[in-house]
Amino acid sequence: MIRLSFKVFAGLALLLLLPACSKLTPSGAPALTVHAHGQKFVVRLTVGPKVLLESDSYKSRETAREGAKVIKEKYGPVKCNTTHRVVVQAKNNRLLGKSEPFANKAACQKNIDVVKAALDRAALP
Repeated sequence: MIRLSFKVFAGLALLLLLPACSKLTPSGAPALTVHAHGQKFVVRLTVGPKVLLESDSYKSRETAREGAKVIKEKYGPVKCNTTHRVVVQAKNNRLLGKSEPFANKAACQKNIDVVKAALDRAALP
């Protein structure tokens, strides 16, 4: 017979309950957030715990905040690239951010409107 301590048992129970709880909670408001990534910083577009988009890296937190403002206010084309990632470009076609790859082009295309809506409603850091 296997004996589990109460802490291990409680931890396992929590792991089983978390996926069910996440379906009950609202997904949250979109936000552009700055995160440390090693010695650099990135801007992430998030809705609740889900990351929709991530920028290239910035040298400081302050330049990342400025980058977030540019992403929100001056984004241009939002499209799928050849690796099935949603990419957001500036109006001068400079890359501002990209998503994780999707399984296929159709899934990528579905998420373009999600990213646009999130960018329009996102709070700045």
